[in-house]
Amino acid sequence: MSRVLTVFHALTCAQARGRLFLALALMLCTSIARATTWQVPGGAPTIQAGIDSASGIVVDTVELTGLSYTGVGNHDIDYRGKAVVVRSQSGDPNLCRIDCQNSGRGFIFNTNEGPGSVLEGVTITNGGAVNYGGAVSSSSSSPTIRNCTFRVCRANIGGGAVNCYNNSSPSFTNCRIDSNFAVAYGGGVCCEASSSPTFTDCHIDYNISGNKGGGVECWNNASPTFSGCTISHDSAGFGGGVASGNNSSPTFINDCHVFNNIGYLAGGGVYTDSSGTFTFTDSHLDANLTWYDGGGASGGGSFTNCTINYNNASTGGGLSVGFYSLTGCSLSGNHADLIGGGACIGYGALFDSCTISDNSTYNDGGGVAFVEASEAFFSKCKIDRNHADVDGGGIYCPQQGSNPVFWNCQFDSNSADGDGGGFYGWGGNPPYLPHPSFVHCTFARNSARSLGGGAYGYYSLDFRNTIIAFSNCEGVYIQNYDTNWVWVAYCDFFGNPCGDVVGAPPAVGQITTTNANGDSCDQFFNIFLDPSFVDTSASNLHLSDYSHCIGAALSTTGVNYDIEGNPRPNPSDSNPDIGAFENSLGIPAVPPVTDLVISIQSGNAVLNWSPVGAATYNIYGAITPFTPGTLLVNVTGTTWTDINTSSRPSPYFYYVTGQ
Repeated sequence: MSRVLTVFHALTCAQARGRLFLALALMLCTSIARATTWQVPGGAPTIQAGIDSASGIVVDTVELTGLSYTGVGNHDIDYRGKAVVVRSQSGDPNLCRIDCQNSGRGFIFNTNEGPGSVLEGVTITNGGAVNYGGAVSSSSSSPTIRNCTFRVCRANIGGGAVNCYNNSSPSFTNCRIDSNFAVAYGGGVCCEASSSPTFTDCHIDYNISGNKGGGVECWNNASPTFSGCTISHDSAGFGGGVASGNNSSPTFINDCHVFNNIGYLAGGGVYTDSSGTFTFTDSHLDANLTWYDGGGASGGGSFTNCTINYNNASTGGGLSVGFYSLTGCSLSGNHADLIGGGACIGYGALFDSCTISDNSTYNDGGGVAFVEASEAFFSKCKIDRNHADVDGGGIYCPQQGSNPVFWNCQFDSNSADGDGGGFYGWGGNPPYLPHPSFVHCTFARNSARSLGGGAYGYYSLDFRNTIIAFSNCEGVYIQNYDTNWVWVAYCDFFGNPCGDVVGAPPAVGQITTTNANGDSCDQFFNIFLDPSFVDTSASNLHLSDYSHCIGAALSTTGVNYDIEGNPRPNPSDSNPDIGAFENSLGIPAVPPVTDLVISIQSGNAVLNWSPVGAATYNIYGAITPFTPGTLLVNVTGTTWTDINTSSRPSPYFYYVTGQ
């Protein structure tokens, strides 16, 4: 028994000594691995020496205390895979300058560096690389870069200042990338090979690329994200601000501004090739310029709640050639010398809840022009005050086989010096069966110097539940109509001095019946009455409560809302209204009598008034003004004599209302 106890005691002591040794070892390791700050100069002679001195086990700091750094060890600085912070002591990039003197780039991240590898508060200037990033090159790495400036750097290809390559995902916050140059591909930044960097609150300005992407170039499945960034005053052959290609897809969110860029050949602001795209959300693409295609953008992409304003091009002032999706956007104030002041559509488009206004062209299509046979859908859009020096002030669609569809759209005050103030289009003469169609639209005050102030169509057009009013000449002019493909039904035409629907089938416009409201109409239930807008002069094209268009339309499958998103029909058990705006009434209210004249003849009060479209009139009497009073009589005409005048109190007040 004693031997056993002795052995056990010996083992227990040995274990205790082992544990003590382990604890001391851990304490020693912890002491050795404590983070260190290496000052340059001071603790290390160069920035590279400071990084090389860092442990790599914990996050050491290399603190730059000087104002300027040059020479060997202060360019081509390699983090060597370490999690280390390189920062200026002041935190102000204007007070800490790394001048590469065109002898190499600034920093290299190519050993799987992660977010713990940090660069902060420095300016890198005069960086020069043969290829891939004159200031910073990141390959297979994701460093963190904050509050830095990259200026006057260059590379032959792949990012004058920054290159992100091979699945790199660095983050840039509050950085300035300006006045850099690349012979090709990204004057400021080049993102390629499945890289997905993020840029937050950065400025990418005054950069130049000899071919694509003055500010930013994205290539080969790159998907950078820009949040709250400004990309301006950059220039390139294609994509003055941004170029995207080979399945790349940059994203712009949170009030990004891409403006005042020049893409000499295409895409003043943004350019994509046939496989690239882009996404803008809550951002701005304004005041960009190209000599050829797409002042704002060329190639195709999507916009949500954005402005695309004041861009300039030869073709497609705002947007050109590609598939575009726009929701809740403003496309305004753009200009094209040749065609499509606001946009040129080549491969289809979707416009939802957009404003297309005040665009212009010296040729065709002030607002939007179709340059290829393609489909497009416009829903809840306002197409206003656009101008073309030739045809199609609002929309120009000369391509047979195109099939633009307009639901709940407003065309107001567009103009053309040729044909088609609001719309110009060729329909589907067989075999080109698709044709432009308009459902629940409102055309008002459009003008053309030649034919079709509201709309001009060749062969076929489709108008249903649409108002065309107050054009300067014909409301609609259809040339060489095809009886099988002209549809004009449940519309309202009014105030078109040269004719409402010229060239339509003969039955259009011949009054033969009445509609649900009892108004005279043709066999297609078209009416020819004042639409009674709330305030035409102020472009308020809502229907007044007295409009004959209320409840006079035909229910159309899928159109269950109006231009403002209100339910249609309203009320739900009524007929919908003609035009883009749905009134809250199911049937028109009777207008008030406003010209009541009372005279005394043979001692009796004689009342006369003008008709207001009422079937009968109620006459009320009261002893105080502006009160409902007492119903005296209901009459069918517009005159009545009160034979009881002598028994009425004095003074006595009469009121007349239609029923």
